[in-house]
Amino acid sequence: MRSIATSAESSADGSGALRTTPVPTRKRWRTTGASFVIVGYLGILMHGVVCHALQFRVNAHPLMYFTVWDMFCGWSGWSFRNHIIAEGESGRYYRLTPTPWGEYHPYSNLGREHYDSFRNYAFRIGHNTLKQTQHEPMVRMLLVEETWSKKFNLPSRLWYRLHDAPPDPHHYFHIAAVSSADGRIVRRNSSFHERHRAAWLAASLRGQSPPGHPRIEAVTAFGN
Repeated sequence: MRSIATSAESSADGSGALRTTPVPTRKRWRTTGASFVIVGYLGILMHGVVCHALQFRVNAHPLMYFTVWDMFCGWSGWSFRNHIIAEGESGRYYRLTPTPWGEYHPYSNLGREHYDSFRNYAFRIGHNTLKQTQHEPMVRMLLVEETWSKKFNLPSRLWYRLHDAPPDPHHYFHIAAVSSADGRIVRRNSSFHERHRAAWLAASLRGQSPPGHPRIEAVTAFGN
C-alpha cells in the first residue's frame, strides 16, 4: 500500500524521471496552522524574556503576567503590609487606608493596597481617599511597608508543635516611597531586604546597632 503523503516517486516507464504527487489541501492547512502557533508561542515567550531582562514595561498590562519570566520570584519568608499615610500642613499624620467607606478585598481578608508589591498604584488609592474626604491641606503621602517573619503566622497549635517558646514577632516599618499630595511619586526607596542587609552589614563592620527611623503617629480623623 502506498501512502498519499508521498510527494515524489519513480515513473512507471522506468525512465528514472520523478513525478510529484500533490499534498492534500487539508494537510497543508494543518501544517501552516501549526507553524503559526509554534512561531507565535515562541515569539510571545521571547517577548516576555526580553522585557524581563531589560525591565521594560513589565507592568504595562495585566496580560504581561503570563509572558514575563517571574514565576515564584515574589515568594519570601516575610509577610508584608502597605500603609498609606498623608502628612498635613500642621505636621499631623492621617491614615488613608482602610478607606472611611470600607475596604475592597480582592482575595481573602486583605485590602487591595497590600497586593501592590511593586508600589505602582498605592498612591492612587491614597489620592482617591483625599479627594473624597474633608481635611486640612496635605503636604505629602508616605507608603510605609510593615514586615515580619512569616513563621509567626502559624496557628498556635502548630507553633507549639515546632517551638518550645511562645511567639515573639518583631514588626519592622520602612518608608518605601514618598509622593506629593496629588499622588506624583517623588522618591522610591530600596526594598526592605536591601536596606536590612545593608544596614546590618554596615553596623556589624562598625560593631554598632543600625539607626532606627523616627516614630510616626497616624490618626484617621476624616470627614466625608
